[in-house]
Amino acid sequence: MVSLAMEKYFKSLPEQDENVPNAEHVLELNMEHPAVKALKGAYDAGDTDKAVLYTKILHDQALMAEGFQLDDVTAYNEAVCQLMK
Repeated sequence: MVSLAMEKYFKSLPEQDENVPNAEHVLELNMEHPAVKALKGAYDAGDTDKAVLYTKILHDQALMAEGFQLDDVTAYNEAVCQLMK
């Protein structure tokens, strides 16, 4: 098992082979965090649009925390702005 940083490094090498080890991707959530509570509240209330926005934001933040580039930074910013309304 390797870290996400090592996986990213191995994949950046010019002469990589198909045996590059993969990191295990695990997202741990603090159930007491206000964003997680808001996600659960939206889900429990049946507000799926808001629950999806929170889910996307939490996932993208986890990716950024690990040093990955987001595929669509504009969509991330729009999701954050949508929740701020």
